[in-house]
Amino acid sequence: MGTKGRRHNRKLQKPKYISYAILGEGDTERYYVKVLREKLGRECKIRLIYLPELTTNLSLKEQYASLTELLSEGEYDKIFWILDADRYIHDNKLVDLIEFIIKAEKKNIVVIVNNPCIEFWFLLHYQLTTRFERNCENILSLLQKKYLPEYRKGNEKGLLKLYEYLSDAIVHAKHGFIGYTEAESFNQGFSTMYSLFCDEKIRVCLALATCND
Repeated sequence: MGTKGRRHNRKLQKPKYISYAILGEGDTERYYVKVLREKLGRECKIRLIYLPELTTNLSLKEQYASLTELLSEGEYDKIFWILDADRYIHDNKLVDLIEFIIKAEKKNIVVIVNNPCIEFWFLLHYQLTTRFERNCENILSLLQKKYLPEYRKGNEKGLLKLYEYLSDAIVHAKHGFIGYTEAESFNQGFSTMYSLFCDEKIRVCLALATCND
């Protein structure tokens, strides 16, 4: 085949999609991924696959087993594991949480931790804070009363509005994060949800400069 023919074939090749698996434990995370998928659009060529069945109502050990099996199948370019710490703090399983976070990261799984819950990440869109609340309802109440009255846990109302302040949230989250490999780290509120948005492909698609700060 001549050079012109090879060039012609290259032009006909469709751009390759990349696939990211996202594992979370609740409906709020599912709707949040849905909104992100809509923001990225088709032109970004990123498939976000939310897999709650691999984490919901499962122990950390069972979730980790699901993750490693998914990883071994090689179907996804990257795997994100979203965890709300309050569930494990309340059950006195913080040591177990830290153990499995470290194990997962050694396998190049991107672990995202919200302490105490994902609503803390939402709050960081509006203020810089590391104040820890054991009860996520207090954060939810503040979020609804002061910033996002339309938000309801477990649905997508208000989630799109958060993108107006996404760059602020990333800056605030990175500023307040000191690590999560020691139990003392969980004495303050934090979220590493910025790890999802600072993925190179997603960052470029959303034109986020704050990830480089």
